[in-house]
Amino acid sequence: MIPALSSLRLVGPLLYLATLPWVGDLKLKEADHKKLGDLVGTYFKAEDEEKGIFEAKQKVLDQIEATEKRLKGAKLLASVGDWEQVFRMVTQERLKETTLKKKGEVAETKLKSDRGLEVNIAYSAPKKTGKEPLPLVLIACDDGEAPAAHLNTHWNDPGVRESAFLVAFDLGKDTKSWGVFGSPKSPGGAFTVITTFFLIRRQVSIDPNRVFLVGSGKGFGATEVAAAYMPDVFAGLIGLGDVAPADPAFLENFRSVPTLFIKGGEGAKGIEAKLGELGFGNCKQEPEGTVTTAWEWIGKNRRVAYPTQISFSPKDDSLRKVNWLFLDGMQAAENPRVEAKADKATNTITIDATKVGQVLVYLNDEIVDLEKPIKFAINGVVHEQTVARSAPDMMRRFYGDPWDWGRVFTASVSLDVTAK
Repeated sequence: MIPALSSLRLVGPLLYLATLPWVGDLKLKEADHKKLGDLVGTYFKAEDEEKGIFEAKQKVLDQIEATEKRLKGAKLLASVGDWEQVFRMVTQERLKETTLKKKGEVAETKLKSDRGLEVNIAYSAPKKTGKEPLPLVLIACDDGEAPAAHLNTHWNDPGVRESAFLVAFDLGKDTKSWGVFGSPKSPGGAFTVITTFFLIRRQVSIDPNRVFLVGSGKGFGATEVAAAYMPDVFAGLIGLGDVAPADPAFLENFRSVPTLFIKGGEGAKGIEAKLGELGFGNCKQEPEGTVTTAWEWIGKNRRVAYPTQISFSPKDDSLRKVNWLFLDGMQAAENPRVEAKADKATNTITIDATKVGQVLVYLNDEIVDLEKPIKFAINGVVHEQTVARSAPDMMRRFYGDPWDWGRVFTASVSLDVTAK
């Protein structure tokens, strides 16, 4: 039995204030963001239509140059927070027309992906939505648990419902597949989790730094695997009730994925022990907690978009990107692994990798100082080089993944990895 929500009327509104997009030390005003956003949006439309691309891109570059002159030579691409805001506006303009139109109540519908996967969901959207994107709480239900009933029983406080977009969904009847990723032709539980998330973010304005996975009972295995395959996407993972873990090996990718367990039983204790062995120290147990505790925990956590340390072992050949790294020349079956650190104080990127041929390192001025040479230490081989910022490359990257405005990279460099 999962504990029900209670006494949240003060928590919900306070949490909403905590979920506003991180803006950092901005150089530009909102009007500047909008002007750049309109031009970038026009460029993206030109890419969509495959005409007028050069002209549209040049207008963006001209605006960047004009803005830098007004800022008396300041490098606009160095202001990562400003570009997060620009791309936030672009994303909101490019959202597809939503089928999730009901507000202020739990509604049921079906989502269908382009590849034919159909997911039964229940959702709750705030009655009133302002300019700011909302946190997303994505809940995989337990076996025999109906999505609408889950939301009505456990996430029923008005303060919560006015502070976040809540989605509960079932994983199908084949419970044996819940703890695996699967594929488009044979989707497992984790594939369903990821697909549901992708479908939601194309329709709803959400904060990509505030996406939380919740696994109820046996549904937890699917969320655990999803977080392991794409650990840089989620701000945290919550287990409710007597959770069913998938595989301890998946937890090695949880350095940047904090976990919370509420009345989790022995399965949760085993996960906590494994995360302790790995030295991550980001697991919290609440044996007597309620979902109120989960909501408060959500309010204190957000995704670290540019972590100073990365631990990653790809679980699939097609999912090789994590945070500011992309791995190449690898096969997931060989258990490749990378440990990476960024030290802005010394402008050093240190990478230790096994069973990996190359790494593509994405950079910005939150990670290192791109005005200075960067020291790269790759499996003990050290060299130093400058890496130039590039507005066209930045826009091209975002065009390829236009929903995650919470993470912007202005430069990149490809590096060979000496075999270990």
